Amino acid sequence: MKENIIYIKPEEEITSVVDKLVKSSKKEIFLVIPKGAAIGQSLVNLKLLKREANNLEKVVTIVTDDETLERLAKKTDFLISNALPEERREEVSVEIEEEEKEESEDYLSEEKPAEEKEEAPERLNFSPQMIDIVQRPAQAAGGLFLEKIKKVSDKAAGLFFDNKKDESLGKLSSNRGDGSYDSKNSSSFFDRKPIREKALPAFPTRIFALFIAAALLIAALLFVLVLPKAEIKLGAKRDKILIDMAMIGDKNISQSDSGQNKIPAQVIRIEQRKAGDFPTTGERQLNEKAKGKITVFNSYSSSPQALVETTRFLSSSGKVFRLVKTTTIPGAKIEEGNIVASQIEVEVEADQPGDDFNIEPSDFTIPGFKGSPKYSAFYGRSSRAMAGGSTEKVKVLTQSDYDDAKKTVLAEIDNNIKQEIINQTPEGFDILEDSIQIQEPEIKSSVEVGGKAENFNMSIEIIARAFVFSKQDALVLIEKNLADQITEAKEAISGAEFKYKDVSASFDKGQVSFRVEGTQPIAWKINKDEIKNIIMGKTEADVRGILAKRPEVEQAQVFFWPFWVSKIPERAEKIDLTIE
Repeated sequence: MKENIIYIKPEEEITSVVDKLVKSSKKEIFLVIPKGAAIGQSLVNLKLLKREANNLEKVVTIVTDDETLERLAKKTDFLISNALPEERREEVSVEIEEEEKEESEDYLSEEKPAEEKEEAPERLNFSPQMIDIVQRPAQAAGGLFLEKIKKVSDKAAGLFFDNKKDESLGKLSSNRGDGSYDSKNSSSFFDRKPIREKALPAFPTRIFALFIAAALLIAALLFVLVLPKAEIKLGAKRDKILIDMAMIGDKNISQSDSGQNKIPAQVIRIEQRKAGDFPTTGERQLNEKAKGKITVFNSYSSSPQALVETTRFLSSSGKVFRLVKTTTIPGAKIEEGNIVASQIEVEVEADQPGDDFNIEPSDFTIPGFKGSPKYSAFYGRSSRAMAGGSTEKVKVLTQSDYDDAKKTVLAEIDNNIKQEIINQTPEGFDILEDSIQIQEPEIKSSVEVGGKAENFNMSIEIIARAFVFSKQDALVLIEKNLADQITEAKEAISGAEFKYKDVSASFDKGQVSFRVEGTQPIAWKINKDEIKNIIMGKTEADVRGILAKRPEVEQAQVFFWPFWVSKIPERAEKIDLTIE
């Protein structure tokens, strides 16, 4: 083999290829790389190869039909071709024929059974595609009998690439960097003549036939044992039975009692307080009298003096105030022969309504004593202003205002209570809404009905209680009560629908009684193993006929895979049977 043509094996490493470049004495080298070779799948490998070629001052042309390698080679400025030059093809053909002859002689010289010695080995010429088909299984199987043919095919790999590519791919690219080609160089290297089949090595027909038979056997086993599969979807026949039973929820028990139809229950207690500000809508004319306190003095005698209710006191401004209730003025004291006046504070209110009586502190006389010595000896004095006198129109709280505010706050509390009960109910528990008990609310108002106010505040506090119980406990008790209505061939399934009626709660006893009314779905039982055994090996039509006669099957769907399968597999594990 000429030193300027180097054949690369699929598994050959970059170090080995560089070593071959170094050992070659030629400046122009054709590097024949088969499709899928390890060196051709890495841009780093090609860059290293290009660097070594430049260092050795060698022109390297990569000969390949691998599109990935072509793309990577262009990025690294390699010359690329998909065939050797014509003169090099002739040389390679001669070399292949010589090696083929040597291989054949070695093969014939080996010790063989008598029957094989009598027959000359049959030889075949292979196309490039056939070489690829034969070589790959041999490598995968580790077959030693193909080692000889592999040696020859490795060397000839560059001569058998796909000859159907665009003509431009058959030209040698100078890779100038602008996408153009050096037509001068390419015309001296290439033509499109077909390659002679005689360059291919011979191959024993019997071995090849054995290999093909083994491949076909494996494929047949794959088709028969692995691929065929059947999927059966069955719908069990269903029915419903009526539910109508009495039940008791009892917070005093921890386990269900099917004999008394009792299930454990819990009591949820909720406290809610809500307040709001509301406007008043009532109006009324005020006739308020000013009120206050005065201090009455007695400097007349040591004897007490009784003053009856409504006794008049006249202010220095001429405003009359009256004593609110009967009062006795204590007698004066005599000290060293002198009279020391006694005093007492009393409540008074204006004789007439109006703000004119809201007077500042003043001195008072008692008009009833006028014309007697008592007039000057009994007198009064205020230290604070009188207040409260008015005749204006004001806003007042009416009964309607009070009732509307109460209704609004109670409605909001009612919604909050129900939501809070739901929030505190454990997951999987049912609430008996008719068992919710709301105690008498505690109501507080900042203004009494009829009181003067532009706005008022109302707050209400409520305590509520409700019974809750596990829905699963109720379902189990229902199923036990319906057990006598379900035969061995049927079973209860999920989907029961019922409601609670006639609820009666007694929080003192810790019990709530109610009725359960609804329906419980049941389904016929289907024995999967039995169904599989009777449909094995049957066609789709046979399966449908068999299942149509089964009383427990309501509907059926049959699917085969792959598309050519027309019968149920003979193995149970290849049958996927599901019940819906």
